[in-house]
Amino acid sequence: MIQVDDLVKQYGNGETGVVAVQGIRFEIQSGELIAIMGESGSGKSTLLSMMGALNTPTSGKYTVFRALILME
Repeated sequence: MIQVDDLVKQYGNGETGVVAVQGIRFEIQSGELIAIMGESGSGKSTLLSMMGALNTPTSGKYTVFRALILME
């Protein structure tokens, strides 16, 4: 399961700052398939890079729960 809670990513500060992702909240259950869709420049790649630990959020949090699978 993945939980994303109030995730924000801002580049720069003040008048020149750009908010790439603002206040995203969702939950993905184990085995669930999703699609992240939006216009060009809407923050899809930024969101995915934060979820993949390639980019640090400005605020908010995401949690990835791992399931332990034992195979014999």
